[in-house]
Amino acid sequence: MLIDGALWLCTAVSAGLTSWLSLGASPPGTSAFPHADKVEHLLAYAVTTSLFMLAAVWRPGRGEGVVWGLRKGVLPAAVTVAIVIEIAQGPIGRERELADAVAGGLGALAAVSGNVALRRRVVASTTPSVS
Repeated sequence: MLIDGALWLCTAVSAGLTSWLSLGASPPGTSAFPHADKVEHLLAYAVTTSLFMLAAVWRPGRGEGVVWGLRKGVLPAAVTVAIVIEIAQGPIGRERELADAVAGGLGALAAVSGNVALRRRVVASTTPSVS
């Protein structure tokens, strides 16, 4: 389906941009206001994880995706990626910060929680009630 292809493409672009901005030179705007980089981490992981959840796990109109059986591993995987990226920043001259990994994990948590809540809402609205 076209929407699934678009979701996978957007997921790949978002993951690529997140990795590139995390492992390259410090991105612009990281000092725009106090803790701006934490907000950037939170948003980057929330967007990427949301897109992945819609593409691979569950989305309205399609239901279960290709990794439905692995859905409980999405959040731990996203948190692991956030930690590994922070560790990888040391050798390339970027500052390692636990708070950045935490912000990324919180963004992933928001995305997974949002997908679960959306699924529950959609399933509940389409399930006939028994009187």
